[in-house]
Parts: sequence; structure tokens; C-alpha cells
Amino acid sequence: MRAQRLFHHPVGVFPFGARWYLAGLSVLMLVLLAVHFVIHIQAQEHARQLIRGWMGEAHIDVAHVRYHLLRNALLLEDIRIRRGGVELGIGQALVRADAASLISEQPHLGHVELSGVRLVVGRPGDLQMWRDDARLGRIWTAIESMRFDQGELVMYPGGRNRPAMRFDAWSLTLQREAKLIALHGAAELAGAPVRVEATMAGTESWTIRGTWREGRAAPLMAALGWGDLPGLVSGDLGIRSQTGGRSRLMATIHLEDGNNRRSLIIEGVAGKDGWDLQVQAGDWPLAPWSAVLPVVHGKRLKQGWWRGRMRLTGGQGQWRGEGDGVLDDLAWAAGGRGEGALKQLRYRDMHWSSAGRKLHIGEAEMRGLDMRIGGKPASADAGWACSIGHAALRDTSIRLEMPRGLLELTGLAGEAGLGADGLLGFSLAGSGHGDAAGLWSLKGRLGLEQGRWRQGALEVEGRDVALQRLRPFLPLAGTEQTPLSIGGTATVSAAVVVTKGLWRMQGELDVAGLLLMHAGSQWRADRLRLEFGPVGSAVDVQQIGNIEAADWHYVLPMHPFTAMSQGRETAGAGHSSGPAWWARLLHRDNWVIRTLHFTKGIISLGRESSAWATDLTLEADGLQRNAFTSFRLRGDIDGGELSVRGRWNLLAGVPAFGMRARLRHARPFFLNEWLRASGMPGLIRGRLSASLDVDNDEASGTYVARASLRLGRGRVEDAVLPDDPLLAWLGYGLGDVLARLDDGRGEAHLAFEASGSWARGWPALGLAMREALRQKIENSQNDRDGMAGRDAAALYEARVRLHGSGGLSHNERARLRKLWRHLRTHKGWVLDIEPVWTGEQLEDAMVRRILYTQHLVESFMAQRGIHAGRIFPTLPRQQDHGEDLGYVHVLIRPAVASRAGGDKN
Repeated sequence: MRAQRLFHHPVGVFPFGARWYLAGLSVLMLVLLAVHFVIHIQAQEHARQLIRGWMGEAHIDVAHVRYHLLRNALLLEDIRIRRGGVELGIGQALVRADAASLISEQPHLGHVELSGVRLVVGRPGDLQMWRDDARLGRIWTAIESMRFDQGELVMYPGGRNRPAMRFDAWSLTLQREAKLIALHGAAELAGAPVRVEATMAGTESWTIRGTWREGRAAPLMAALGWGDLPGLVSGDLGIRSQTGGRSRLMATIHLEDGNNRRSLIIEGVAGKDGWDLQVQAGDWPLAPWSAVLPVVHGKRLKQGWWRGRMRLTGGQGQWRGEGDGVLDDLAWAAGGRGEGALKQLRYRDMHWSSAGRKLHIGEAEMRGLDMRIGGKPASADAGWACSIGHAALRDTSIRLEMPRGLLELTGLAGEAGLGADGLLGFSLAGSGHGDAAGLWSLKGRLGLEQGRWRQGALEVEGRDVALQRLRPFLPLAGTEQTPLSIGGTATVSAAVVVTKGLWRMQGELDVAGLLLMHAGSQWRADRLRLEFGPVGSAVDVQQIGNIEAADWHYVLPMHPFTAMSQGRETAGAGHSSGPAWWARLLHRDNWVIRTLHFTKGIISLGRESSAWATDLTLEADGLQRNAFTSFRLRGDIDGGELSVRGRWNLLAGVPAFGMRARLRHARPFFLNEWLRASGMPGLIRGRLSASLDVDNDEASGTYVARASLRLGRGRVEDAVLPDDPLLAWLGYGLGDVLARLDDGRGEAHLAFEASGSWARGWPALGLAMREALRQKIENSQNDRDGMAGRDAAALYEARVRLHGSGGLSHNERARLRKLWRHLRTHKGWVLDIEPVWTGEQLEDAMVRRILYTQHLVESFMAQRGIHAGRIFPTLPRQQDHGEDLGYVHVLIRPAVASRAGGDKN
């Protein structure tokens, strides 16, 4: 626009002077605006230089600095401050102050607006570095008002290695009037609203109040390093300064866990000497504080609930406490493994000190204590020095950890005391839970160190205890492949001495109804009594004095005789003649048994009712590792006398023995179940005698064995079975074999000899028997048909009715006495006792009556001197059925007329 046009502008209506005034004013304004911008640019550059220099010296990073001249305000962007583990980030800060004031020794700031605030606190202690920073401290005290919204506060109360505690939607307002500062804050913590209010009047007078409602406890406890704690937590906090540099604290915390509402109330003051607090708890969980609670013998508390009062004094990790209260459902652990529990502990006059690591309880009542003692300490922590003046205990369980398991003593009650020297004195007694726990009594003093016995002595008595519970003390153990079952009820009395962590024990054990089951065999005893000791970790040799057992029963698994077992394929099966399982255990732990005396025993094969030997007495002396034991065995095998004497190296890697064994005139019926299971017919009559002599050469580790078998007047069932293994092996059935072994006097006889090395087991004896049997049959001239004639006619006879109980009648005894006179006079005559039965079929009840009656007759004759070898009962058969009343037919016959083989009668 040209000047002419300007003066023709609508303002041209003004007078000439006015037009020049307006034009001059416009030019002046333009000049002033230009000057303003020049000054603003210079001021902003000056402020930027001042702020950047000052912040560089203060170690504060800022991306942009702007200065508003008209508003007299600084705009700072992207501020970063780091002090130790504390980081502060501010997206933008509007500070009403000039640069010179901000960096002066006495700054003055008006209002401060912040946005994008994020504060990260590594550890609460790191804030001390901010308080000690003079530059930041001057800025804080110079602010008149401040505000920000939607900030974020991240704290790591337990350190950076634990989860963070996050305050979201953090807002803060600050207002200063004279010396009074008012601060209001709000945030969300774990989904719960948090409110904080604070007022400060100088450095000597201030108050802080905070509240939070129903926040999830789990993330808060995890951030504090206090473990996982379910439920919702709420609380109120108040801190107020007092004169003399002291401050008062009041805090209430509530935890809602399902239907449980727990509380913790803390009141007290803090001063130069630390804290002095009164704490009241209502079922408050102790597990979150396990890291700072006493460690008892290497075991840390992992669960518990506390209600009571306590006074706490100290600080900086040096705390002292005293008070009374109740602890419920306590549990300890060592190395992650459960080590003990306590249902309830009521304590009075409790004192503890974290500095001295000492805990003392004047009086205590304990219910439901479950304590594990022994084993390897799970922690190298020396623990706390704990002492208890007097403790009353109810429903106490003690689990003693032994090398082979736990000995559990339950249901105990009594009293105890724990001295400062670590010696635990106690007197406990009581019945356990259930019939198997028994009645226990323990008295003594023990020194405990990290959960192990260090020294002391105690007396232990237990009655009606399940033997299974004493298994850790017994030298009996099975394997996964062949487990061992133990039954019975025991009474035990023992004295235990502990020295330097090693124990030795001596006492007596009495067991009723003993049962041992292993690999198909079982051993029972109505009563077993033994004296033991010394045994334990303090001795190298575990000693047992005397073992006495009465009414015992040994059941062995049945192994039938088969044709395959006679072949070469399994000829070496006898090599597995190593020590028995129980002998290996005694050898391993170096047990010594002085004497062994078992009476009234039974040995059965296959099942309990199949008794092979009865009325057995076993005696042994000096049972120990790598030494020969003298033993004696005598008893009855189906009416025959058994006698065994010898020396046996039982507890050796290669067992060896020397012996003299005799069996005289036994009825062979005990063999029938095994014969039939093997596919052979049973024996219905005969008398069996046997001998076995084994001479052992200890120097060379070899043996020589001589055996003899005799079966007099043997008779088998009328059957030729196609599965008879003798038929497949020798070409003859059992009846034919007996006929070809006959010596011409009605006896089947076989004798043989064998020798071998103990290191190779003892199949040589079995192989020698097979070879001798084969040769004798091949060389026999006997013809079975010629040997199967009838028995000679009876010379004299009598009848005795069948008895189910009781004894013989007067008339029966008179008739038998007449037969006895003939037998006494004629030594070559024998007595047959043949049954006659009536009824539909031969039932078990009838068989029992027949056998009982035969026994009455046999006993009558034996009492009058008639040798058992002259008396031949016959087993009942189907063909012995009669039409009259049942009876036994007692007949006298000449012995030489008997024939081996099948019955043709």
C-alpha cells in the first residue's frame, strides 16, 4: 500500500494530526514489540544457560527449558533426577519463578504444575539421600503451592529383587501459608484407594494421616518380601511430631481372609534412641515376618497366627520385645522340609532380643506340639538361644529321626523346661491317638543343638505299642521288590545316653502277636522277649543279649517238584544259597545275639494249616558276623522225633555249616500236600526215617554230606498220574519207585554221599540224591506187580468208635490193652490203625475225627512202650466207607508181610 492510499484509508476521516499520531503510535508499538521479543529471547537464553548450568552441577537432566517473561514462569520438559536407588521423571514442570530466583541460595517459587510424574524408589532408605541434598531441599521449602495428577509411584520395599508396590493414578496438592504446609495425596494401591494428608509447621511440628481400604494383600506382601498372603487389607496410619525431636505413631491394619477378620494395632513414639511401640494383635499372620523371627534349632517359622500384646523397642534391625499372648497353628521348616508344628502356645513373661539373639519365656502352655528331632541339620544358622522357665504340654508328638526312619511318640502330656544352656528337661507320659500308638513315658534331660541331640540321658517306656512304630530301631528292612511287613504289639523299656551327638541305648523289648512277612514266607510268635544293648550310633557293634520266643510259627512258600526242575536247565539253581534276607541285615549293621531260645514252634509249607514240624525248640549261641554259631533244633514231624545239632556261620557272605540231623519214624502224611501239588499221588501209610550228616572243613571252605532215607511199609494212593514228574524223569511213578527201592523187608531205602564247595552253593547234595536214585532204580530187580500183594491177615483186632474230643472209654482201653500184651511179646509184629467212615461223603469233619481217634490209639500204645516205628495209621480213603457207625479198626499183623506200592486191599 502506498502512502497516498494510506491517507485515503477510512482513518482518513480523522484530522491530519490524529492520523499522524496513530501512525506514530503504530510504529512505536512495532518498535516496542520488537524490543520485547529481543528482551524475551535474551531472557530465555539467559534462563536456559542459568538453569542448565545449575542443573548440571546438581546432576539433574532436563531436555528443554523455556522462560515466559510476561508470566514470569519457567517451563521445564523431560526432567530426570537420580539419587542412589531413587529415580524421578517429570514430563513437564511449569514453575512460576524466574531463573535467578530458582538457582539462588534463597529461592522463591510460586505455583508449580507438574505432569507425567513417575517416581521409582528402590529402597525406602534411599530417600535419605534426597533429604541430604541441599539444592533439592531449598527448592522444596521454597514452593508455595504444587499440584499434579495421574502420576505413578513405584516402590521396592524389599529391594529390587522383589516385586514392586505400585501406586497408580497418583495425585498430589501442596499449599503453603506462612510456615504452615498442607499436603493432600491420593492414589490406587492394588486396586484400593489410598488417601494421605499431611500438615507441617516448620521442621518441629508436623502430622501425617493416611488411609487405604480393601486392597489385595498378596501383591503388598510380595512387595514387602513377606510371602503370599490371601485376603484384603485395610488400614489407618497417623504420625505426629512431638517436642524433643520425638514423633508418635498410631497405625491400625485389618486383614479380611474369608470369614476371618484379623487386626494389628501399633502405638508408640520414635526418638533419637529408636522406637518404643505397643503392639496389639488379633489373629495376625506371622508367616510374613519369618525372616526376622527367632530361628529355633535351624528351623524357621513358616506359619502361625498371633494374638496378644507386645512392647517393642529399638530400631535399625536391633529390636527387643516383651509381652504375653497366644500363638495358634504354628509350623516350622528347615530347608523347605516340614520339621514341626504346634497347635497352640500360650506364653507369659516373654522377652526377646534380636541383637543378642535370645528368647526367654517365663511360663508356657503348649497344645498339639509335633516336633522332629535328629537327622542332619538343614541350616548352618546357629539359631537363637531359647529358654523356657516352665512349660505344660498336652497332646504332644515327638518324631525321633533314626538312620532307618522315624520313631513317632504321640499323645504325650507333662511338663518341660529349657535352660539357657540348651538343656531340655522333660517328663512326659500319655496315650496316643488310636490303639496302635500305645502308652509312652519319657523322662530325662537332653541338650539340643540345631535340632540334634548333643548330650543328655533319658528313660523311655512304651506299652501296647504297634511294633511297626518301632521299626527304625529294629534290624529289619525289606526292598521295593520284596517288602517286609511287621505286626505285633510291643512293650519297650530303655535307657538312652547321648554324648557329642551320638546315642547308645540299653533295655528290654516284649512283643505279643509278632508277625513278619517277606517274599512269601511269614514268621509268627505269640510272645517274643529280648534284651538289647548297647545299641546305637555310639557303638560299632549292636548287641542283643537273649531272645526268647514261644508259640512261634514259620510258614515257608511251597515249591513243587517238577520234571523240569530235575533237568540240566536248572541244575544250577541251587547256587543261590547265599545268606537269608534277615542274615544279610544283621551282617550289614554288625549285630551280635548272645543266645536264642524259641519254644513250641511250628514249621508249615505253603499255608499255615499244613504243618510239617510241630513242638519245635530252637536254641543258638553266639550269633555274630563271620563266626560259627552253635545251634540245636528238636521237635516232632508227624509223630516222628526230629533232632538237629550243629554249627552254622549264618552271618557270612558265604554261609557254611556242619550238622547232625535225625528224623525217626515220622508218618509221611505231612508230605502229601507237596506231593499232590507236584503231580504225584499222596502217601496213605508208612513211617519215614532220615539222617543227614554234614562235615565242614573251615580251612578249605568245603563240605562232605552223607544222607539216608527210609520209608517203612509205605503205601501210596491208588493212582497213576500222567503229570507225575518222576514218570517223565525216571520212567516210573511214585508207587513204582518205592517198590523198586524196597530192601526186601518192607522198607524203601536210599543212601548217598556228596561233597562240594560252599562258594558254589549246595546243589551237589541234590544232584547226588538224583543220581543215587536213578542208579538204584536201574539196578533194582524188584517187580512192582510182585511187590503189591495183600497185607497179611490180621492176627488180632479191635474196634474203637470215632471220637471228636475226650479220651478212650473203659471198654476201649480194655480191648487195646489185650492187643498191647501181644505186641509186647512179639517184637516183629506191627499195629495197623485203619479207618471206617459212614455218611454221604468223606468230609473234613469226619477226617478230623478219624485222625483224632487214631492219635488216641497211638498215644495209648506209646505210653506203654510200643515204639512209634511199629504203629501204622492209615489215612482215610473213599473205599474205607462202611455201613455201620464210624470207627477205627486196630489190627496186629506180621511186619514182613507188608509190600510197598499201590493198595490192592
